[in-house]
Amino acid sequence: MKYFSSNLEYLRKASGLKQEGIQEKLSIERTTWSNYERGKSFPNLKLFHKIANYFGVTEYDLLNTDLSKPTNTPIQSFHQHNNIPSLTHLHQCPFCILKDEIILTKDHVIEALKGQIDALKLANRQMEERIYANNQSSK
Repeated sequence: MKYFSSNLEYLRKASGLKQEGIQEKLSIERTTWSNYERGKSFPNLKLFHKIANYFGVTEYDLLNTDLSKPTNTPIQSFHQHNNIPSLTHLHQCPFCILKDEIILTKDHVIEALKGQIDALKLANRQMEERIYANNQSSK
């Protein structure tokens, strides 16, 4: 939470929005946003997630990274190389949307593989039990 309020102000200004503009975009009161920027209050988790998604940043970075300091992440390099405006339209960047879809797909694949591993372990255990039973009946 070290950078939350300063990041909100930075992201809003970098997007060219006034507090009134952000209230319309996120369907919140201007005074509520003002309180967030001043560190007087914190949004509920649903709104927090919505804010992070709107600005195209992770929840972790919104809380823990000083977004006003330039970094050279692969996504930012991609944006610079392809003349995609930095921070202003990240939530609309096809690359960022695709990245999120790839991460979601990866998570689904991992879950499916875990299920297959569990099924193989069960099948292996059943085979070992059959082999053991056959060896016992052969004696």
